[in-house]
Amino acid sequence: MKKLTPLLLTGILFWTTILTNCEKKEANPVPQTGQPSHASIKRKVLYESAGSSKPVSESVYEYDSRQQLMKVSDYYYDQTAKKLSSYFVFEYNPAGQLLEKTQYSRYFSDTFSEGEKSTYEYQKDQLVKETMHFQGKVAAGYTYEYQNKQLVKQTAFNERGEVVAYTNFEYDPSDNRVKEAQFSSEEKLMRYTKFGYRNHRLTEQSTYTADHTLMEALEYGYDQRNRVVTERFTFMNPLLCVMRPMLTRYEY
Repeated sequence: MKKLTPLLLTGILFWTTILTNCEKKEANPVPQTGQPSHASIKRKVLYESAGSSKPVSESVYEYDSRQQLMKVSDYYYDQTAKKLSSYFVFEYNPAGQLLEKTQYSRYFSDTFSEGEKSTYEYQKDQLVKETMHFQGKVAAGYTYEYQNKQLVKQTAFNERGEVVAYTNFEYDPSDNRVKEAQFSSEEKLMRYTKFGYRNHRLTEQSTYTADHTLMEALEYGYDQRNRVVTERFTFMNPLLCVMRPMLTRYEY
């Protein structure tokens, strides 16, 4: 396997961060103050547009008797049927902290095999390190820093432990996350995200490039039990140079 260059790894970490935050909040141990809760979600369906009834992908969630997430199965839709593309399994310590997240896929063969594995390290109740492994070797990871129990910095490192990027987090007096900004290892701003609230609930977040061009936006809809039921995701299509909206629906 070829070694990843710092530029390529930075890009992978950038998109991994986006996908992790958007797709798998339920299994992500990183503190998400102010983020909408997806606790006990059973099914998530992504549609190709906000007004479409045609699904693009689907995720199914399984829990143990303690309501700990144990497995997420990801499906895609082709012309004829829904097909399993990959699945994740989760392991916890007795305190309920996530220790391992392992992906199984068949991207490179006809059978499912172990792909990326993430391991997590804690100091007391706080996550301090996440390491991603591929084919038994360290591929990348993050370290986390806190002030007054709030996450204030996430640092990304490559397979050699070298810093390739970092993200700073800001909060309002109610401890809601209001901004996060990602920088390169040379301290150059790469992108930033702003969060908006209504009635103490996160209702929107927007991500911009360093020159303040909108890259993507999320809008959340809630039910009467304060659970997220819709997530409208709009992103810039780099080929068409237009904003493309997609819609995710959550079932509990």
